[in-house]
Amino acid sequence: MMVTKLVLLVATAAASPPPTLPPLALSPDDQEHELHLLPIDLPAARACGPAGTVCFSAARGSTVTSADEAPEGPDGAVRVTLLSRAAQVAATARTPLGDEAAPWDVKLVAHLKRKTVKGAILILAYDRADPEGMARREVTGLWSVDTSSSGALALQLRLSPDAGFRAGHTYLIRIVQVLGRREIVLAEGDVQLY
Repeated sequence: MMVTKLVLLVATAAASPPPTLPPLALSPDDQEHELHLLPIDLPAARACGPAGTVCFSAARGSTVTSADEAPEGPDGAVRVTLLSRAAQVAATARTPLGDEAAPWDVKLVAHLKRKTVKGAILILAYDRADPEGMARREVTGLWSVDTSSSGALALQLRLSPDAGFRAGHTYLIRIVQVLGRREIVLAEGDVQLY
């Protein structure tokens, strides 16, 4: 498991335009494991859904958003975003196709339940196929981001088979902040990889 630590850009208010980021000059090895923070404004994060929601989409052409299953409704069903590596074939056949070693490049937008406090926030990835591991709080992926007070988060991350992510598995992505001895869940959502 790899831990990545970066500094977060604060979400901007609707009245001011989001800041632009300079192009990143990364080596191929850095690109494999880099967590990219993206500019976002609060209305865009709120459009994702109610507070506490994480929305996912493809971040590069090598990954496509196939569908959203079981959108949240009155029955409390959980929304699961399907991301595929092998575009149309995987989207229709729902089988793990394409290069087995290819990663999924994911854009994540979160409308947080509450503003963060200045300090580190954690992005945790749990494999839903391992409920015992989830109960023991064993993560497949872990990223750390330093932040100032913010009500939204946008980032791009790479979920790689080399890091333990598998086609056909659903992952709970949870954004938390540890304050004292308490873990505050700020947002979460499910993404299924194909």
